[in-house]
Amino acid sequence: MLLKYSSLSLRLRLGLCFGTLVGLLAAVVAVSALGFLEFRASSDRLIFQEYPKNVVLDDTSNHLNSIALSMRNTLFLRDESEIRKEIDNITGTNLQLLDNLNQLHQLFNNADDAGLLKKLDIIDSAYRVNQDDFVALVRQNRMGEARNLLLVELHPYQQQYFTLLNSLKHHQRQRVLQESAAVSNTYLHVRGWTFSLTLASLAAGLVLTVIMTRSLLRQLGGEPAYAQEVAARIAQGEFHYDIQLHPGDNTSLLAVINLMRNRLNLRSQALEKANQEMAEVIDTLKHTQTELVESEKMAALGSLVAGVSHELNTPIGNSVIAASTITDLTRQFIGQVQDGHLRRAQLNAYLEEVATGADILQRNLIRAGDLVASFKQVAVDCSSSQLREFRLSEVIRETLLTLRPAFKKLPVTFEQSIPDNIHMQSYPGPLTQVITNLVNNAVIHGLCDLPQGQVTVAAKLVSDQEVQISVTDNGRGIPEENMHRIFEPFFTTKLGHGGSGLGLHIVYNNVTQILQGKIRVQSEPRCTVFTLNLPCHIQT
Repeated sequence: MLLKYSSLSLRLRLGLCFGTLVGLLAAVVAVSALGFLEFRASSDRLIFQEYPKNVVLDDTSNHLNSIALSMRNTLFLRDESEIRKEIDNITGTNLQLLDNLNQLHQLFNNADDAGLLKKLDIIDSAYRVNQDDFVALVRQNRMGEARNLLLVELHPYQQQYFTLLNSLKHHQRQRVLQESAAVSNTYLHVRGWTFSLTLASLAAGLVLTVIMTRSLLRQLGGEPAYAQEVAARIAQGEFHYDIQLHPGDNTSLLAVINLMRNRLNLRSQALEKANQEMAEVIDTLKHTQTELVESEKMAALGSLVAGVSHELNTPIGNSVIAASTITDLTRQFIGQVQDGHLRRAQLNAYLEEVATGADILQRNLIRAGDLVASFKQVAVDCSSSQLREFRLSEVIRETLLTLRPAFKKLPVTFEQSIPDNIHMQSYPGPLTQVITNLVNNAVIHGLCDLPQGQVTVAAKLVSDQEVQISVTDNGRGIPEENMHRIFEPFFTTKLGHGGSGLGLHIVYNNVTQILQGKIRVQSEPRCTVFTLNLPCHIQT
């Protein structure tokens, strides 16, 4: 028999082994299917005959509880609409309770259950009569009589009602336990037969597998070890070596692996070339983006310089006028002194004019000094990212002060609501750039062409370690379709009109990376809020 088997072709051997395995599996499936049908019949009796009875009994108890709760609620409620709502609930639930009683008569048909259902009908009739009297007393606002009726008549009927329902539940529980035991016994029998046949099939399959493995090894001629080595080297990415094949071998496993190796080698070379080109493109994009970001920073700083220079014209011009006036008055005063015609009235007038001019000169020079100091600090912060301790209100105030000249001719007002006790150890430069970009974004995109606009920068301490800063404008808002793209680089609705698409991208990077915080945005017409949650102290 072994000689005959060894003389068969590989196809016939496979067919014989698989045919035997399929026959064994068919036997297992047939026995399992018959056992499953018997198990399903037992389960169906439990699920479709006994379980619905439990559902109806639970629904009946729930409806009875709902009616009792509504009756109690009517005695404590004062609002007539709520009382009517409870009475409507009693009426509606009564209909459902009556429907449940009809279902119980249809489902329970043995002698013990019939006796209990008969008693239940009697209790239900008496309960409904007293319930109607209770509803009538409540409708007539005779709450005292209704309360007595509930305590003396209705409550005992409710207790009897629940007792009968619990008795039905007990009987039903016993029947469910009996059916469950029958289902368990069926399952154990089916499992035993299936397990035994499965073990027999596994043993037969193991024997056939050993026979077929030996046949396949003979057909491969001892090549599997080498084929495994070749496959492992290909899996590790080694494609540049020769595979030893027998002359004319084009269909063996090694021949197929060699063909796959050659194709993978070609694809690997093409992929390496594509990756190299992609890396060059990415480097170019990163370099371009860096240049654009720096250009955006310098453009903002240049706009700040222009605005502050324009703002300085007024106090410096006033100072020049006051200084020249004092010079002219002093020249006249000296001439009067030299001529010897100086009178007390002239001296007093000269002193008064000089005092007024000096006051004007001092106030304008102080104003110019404040502008220069604010510009100097903001410019230093914008051009560097140094970690230092600062008062948040001062940094925001200086930033808004340098931004006001740029929007002086626009109908926009700026407000600041930041307590003076918020101190931070962070990077004021990136924070200044964040506030500048958010304010510019609000004015340019949200408040453009509006008759009156307002931008508010507020802050509060969320905890000892966290501060929350919000920038709010009353502009037209951000369209919903753009909300998920506003922080993307180069995305702008002002393309071709001065927008680079990097403002909010820089904001997001500064907040999440340098300032180590989080940013979120909420927008609707007439209100857009950017909220920043930042740590108060950044550790180096």
